[in-house]
Amino acid sequence: GWSEHPARTAQRGGSLSWLEIEHPEPERVRAVLDAMQCEGVGVTRAARPAIVAGVACARGVVVVR
Repeated sequence: GWSEHPARTAQRGGSLSWLEIEHPEPERVRAVLDAMQCEGVGVTRAARPAIVAGVACARGVVVVR
């Protein structure tokens, strides 16, 4: 017999809690994000570019880098 699709029966996954961009030139990144009206994304200075996200799940907020 047929069973329900896993998307309907699986446990709920995580959700994005926060997002941050690290970059050697944070002002340039912030200007681009502002031009795209992308609010809520943090930008910090770092030696190398990276995207860092906090994902809320059953274990709490997990940081993905």
